[in-house]
Amino acid sequence: MNQNGRVFQLLSWNVRGLGDTDKCDVVRDTLTTAKPTVVCLQETKLSSTSAAKARSFLLPSLRDFLCVDAGGS
Repeated sequence: MNQNGRVFQLLSWNVRGLGDTDKCDVVRDTLTTAKPTVVCLQETKLSSTSAAKARSFLLPSLRDFLCVDAGGS
């Protein structure tokens, strides 16, 4: 529970293939179903993620994101 007494849900996923539109759809559908509060996605094949790319798989409630670029991808 957070300090307001609310439960939060964390989703951590080693995603492969976010460069593919179909995979972005699967990620977005999964997030829609799971309704997580915090999401940690790992994608080592994408060298960087722009805000436009993030919008293709993140829900509107998860638009604030931090991306650490993959090294050596």
